[in-house]
Amino acid sequence: MVLGLGAVSFHDPGALEFREYYAAGCPHCQDLAPAWNEASSNYQGPVKFRQVECADENWRPVEENSSLCSQIQSFPTMKLFSGEKEVETYDGDRSSASLVDFAKNHESPSEQAVPAPLALFPPPLLTT
Repeated sequence: MVLGLGAVSFHDPGALEFREYYAAGCPHCQDLAPAWNEASSNYQGPVKFRQVECADENWRPVEENSSLCSQIQSFPTMKLFSGEKEVETYDGDRSSASLVDFAKNHESPSEQAVPAPLALFPPPLLTT
């Protein structure tokens, strides 16, 4: 599920958000939309997919997002945040699978998909 983003307040300072900053009139953003929506629907993990509309279909700035969009130079721009701190800008392939892989690669180790019983055991020691 893609969550829209207006004025943001972070209740969890370590929450991970993968944000797409877009302009509604941008053809590149429109091309990305199906892959972004599919990725956000298919991904099951701690990273939240969010969309931030920076400009409307007539390229007018969206006032409620002006502070969030102040550093965005082009559309679409995709960035990962931990709370209010920018972690990384996404420059990869614009396929659903690549977007999901990016989110999975940034899950905290404690939240990655590890069966609960296995998480209790330390990794085996390798001897040569």
